[in-house]
Amino acid sequence: MSNSQAPTLPDPLDAFLPPTRTWFQSTLGQPRPPQAHGWPAIQRGDHTLILAPTGSGKTLTAFLWAIDQLFHELQDESPFDSAQGKRNRQPATRLLYISPLKALNNDIERNLRVPLAGIRKAALAMNVELPEISVAVRSGDKPSRERQAMLRKPPHILITPPESLYILLTSPKARDLFRSVRTVIVDEIHTLVGSKRGVHLAITLERLQQLADQPIQRIGLSATIRPLDEVARYLGGNTWQGDGEARTLAPRPVTIVDAGYRKALDLLVENHPD
Repeated sequence: MSNSQAPTLPDPLDAFLPPTRTWFQSTLGQPRPPQAHGWPAIQRGDHTLILAPTGSGKTLTAFLWAIDQLFHELQDESPFDSAQGKRNRQPATRLLYISPLKALNNDIERNLRVPLAGIRKAALAMNVELPEISVAVRSGDKPSRERQAMLRKPPHILITPPESLYILLTSPKARDLFRSVRTVIVDEIHTLVGSKRGVHLAITLERLQQLADQPIQRIGLSATIRPLDEVARYLGGNTWQGDGEARTLAPRPVTIVDAGYRKALDLLVENHPD
């Protein structure tokens, strides 16, 4: 009988910057299933579909790695201007978060603004300089002045419903925002698959990829969607392979992370006499 032990898997938190890792561990402790299983695929750059219950942290799973990569990229590409005492940065949109639901503010606050503030606080305690990351929400009810300001100074992270994204992509001025996009998060993907709205978004995502100067990683999130294989095909879409008349459309590979565990229940049954 062999006494050899199975190899220990690397901790996905090890790939994060120290301030990000410190904030997560001090605030949330150890990674939950969506993070423990989702981060390795996302960190490899895979298109990834995550199924996990509501409140399990799947949205944070997608956001946190994207935030961490933004800190990396902005630090590496912006030289320090000693005369001004700050780094010179040309703003460019890197992360696109698409939510089909109107109630965006709670998710943004919990999964984006709170981590950004917490990571920055951890960095200050470690004497680490982190670049500023800007966030904007684009929806149909935004005033015209806010829309124009977004074009003049693109946010690093843009939050939008599918319909507003379509409008932006059809605008000659706004479409340039998306040439620098590297990651797209499609939240609540179960509300889109199998509907006309979902077909429209699938086409929009392909137009987005045509505009971008680099491949875009797609991350889909859901609490209820089945069957996962079909949804993964929807999320990944298709791309051309081969040349000339031999070209064929092939589905983009998507890594499926099924973290649809059941929450523990504390059930008490009481029988009262009549």
